[in-house]
Order: sequence, then structure tokens, then C-alpha cells
Amino acid sequence: MPAVEHPPVPPVHLTRHSGEAPRLAAFCDRVREGGGEIVQTKADRLDETLRVRIGPADRALIRLQSRASGFDTGDLPTDAHDLEGLDVFVCEATLGVAENGAVWLSESRMGLRAAPFLANRLVVVLRERDIAADMHDAYERIRIDEEGFGLFIAGPSKTADIEQSLVVGAHGPAAHTVILVAEEGAEAD
Repeated sequence: MPAVEHPPVPPVHLTRHSGEAPRLAAFCDRVREGGGEIVQTKADRLDETLRVRIGPADRALIRLQSRASGFDTGDLPTDAHDLEGLDVFVCEATLGVAENGAVWLSESRMGLRAAPFLANRLVVVLRERDIAADMHDAYERIRIDEEGFGLFIAGPSKTADIEQSLVVGAHGPAAHTVILVAEEGAEAD
């Protein structure tokens, strides 16, 4: 069979050279369109922001690499069965994608692969500067060969398979929040 050339990649209006502001705005719009929530904060207010998102009665698993100091991260379960009844899973994304509102979660930042799927709510912490323009830019940035597992997540799970009725949270978290952390000196809500 003769080789067939790949179709050309259509130009994307957001390039890595278009600046931070357009990528940030597009990312926020795509997350909201996908059913997620955006919360913007500064690095020194991350603990406070997380406290607002995680109630005192919530069973939470927090996997942050030295960002939030005021939380007991506890021991990470080694068995996915131990995540039963998990209200909130908080982790860091390596990057976000302006084109579609997806975030890249690597195994080293998740700990247990099943956690983002078994929690009722997923909260992802992402630095504003880590937003790629599109999937091409994203794949240039991530190091797939350095991790055993990683995935893109965009919004809460949804399905309309059952009687053509939209069900949110059918196969994973019913709520998806991205906490965008502004650079030092940058404005945030």
C-alpha cells in the first residue's frame, strides 16, 4: 500500500508567541465550556484558596509538591480500594492547554493513578505560566518518556449514553476545578 501523507496542521490562533494573556483567557473559557470551574489565586494565598474548596468534613487526598504547607497530606494509599468515599482529590498539573482546557497530570504528581477518577471532586493546581497554546505545543513540553503514566483531563466526566440524557459524574468526578496560580506580582482574584 502506498504511503499517504499526513494532512497539514491547521494554523492555531494562539501560538506560543502570542503571549500569556490570550492563552490564559482561552484556557479559562475552555475549562468553563467543558463544565469546569476556574479559580485564580496568588501563590501566597493557595492554602486559603484550598481551604475554601475543601470543607472540614471532606475526606480529601492532597498531592502537592511543596505548594500548600497548611495541609496534612497523610500517607498515600497504595490500593485504589482505599479511595472509596474520597470526596476531594487535589493534585498539580504539569501543564494546561488553551485550545481545549485540558490539564496534563503525570503519575509522579498524582501518586495513585485511580485517584482523579474515584474522587467526587477533582481540584487541579496549575501555574498560569504553564499553559500551552495547543496540543502540539503541549506535546513538545511534556516528557512522556520520563513517566510511567500520564493523562489529559478536561472537565468533569459526562455521558449521554443513557436515554440520550446528559449525566455529569457518571464515570468519574462530578466537579472539576482548576486553581490557577498567578506569578509573583501578577494580579489574581
